[in-house]
Amino acid sequence: MATHADSVPPLPTVESPLQWGLDEILGAGVRSIEHQHRIALQYYRSVDHAIEVVSTFFGPTIRPLAACDPAEREDLLDGLWAVMCRFNRANDGTAIVENDYLQTIAITD
Repeated sequence: MATHADSVPPLPTVESPLQWGLDEILGAGVRSIEHQHRIALQYYRSVDHAIEVVSTFFGPTIRPLAACDPAEREDLLDGLWAVMCRFNRANDGTAIVENDYLQTIAITD
């Protein structure tokens, strides 16, 4: 998400996904809240394939790419390439990209 925000800032009327899960965002009536760090692996034929998939099907990538001028678009794609390479666990030409996320479970009354 940070790579995306470097190219196109989030809409001012939309709460940043980086803020989701905070107790004050969830509002009143939450009896308990638990957070757990999780890792998901995404499998691709290659890093190029990973870039193609997220550029075609992942909304948080599609929007910034559409809003960028050609130079910004190349910068964003270069940034995505660097992230995919950094978190790629594979060493055989494929891509197994590690993604960290925070799982939040809120129980309401």
